Amino acid sequence: MSHDQARGAGSGPVTLHCLWLVLVPHRTACTHGGDGELTFTRLGGSQRPSGTLYRESRADSAPRPRAIFLGSMALGDEQRSMRYGTDTNRDLAGVMERIGDRRWRLILPHPRFESLLDIVEIIPME
Repeated sequence: MSHDQARGAGSGPVTLHCLWLVLVPHRTACTHGGDGELTFTRLGGSQRPSGTLYRESRADSAPRPRAIFLGSMALGDEQRSMRYGTDTNRDLAGVMERIGDRRWRLILPHPRFESLLDIVEIIPME
């Protein structure tokens, strides 16, 4: 980026803050419930998203199938996450996309804790 591009419209220099955090891989679980719901849960770590995946209505015609994720964040040594809607500080809404053969990506904007965007890459264990 040039010096001119880094300036706002006459407002002086713009400061950009970027933080990249690479997390150690954790086990996750995707399971079908008795009612046909698909759930996603991260099993390890201090912040563990867990919730339900809802098939997007246009998923069959989309170039990359995706689902809507609604869930919440379990913290620390908590044994279970709360249901979506119980605590707005823990609620998560995002999108799960298939990005390749046996590869998916869960995108969680504004997860409230430590970041502005969480991206979870999901690759099944062999």
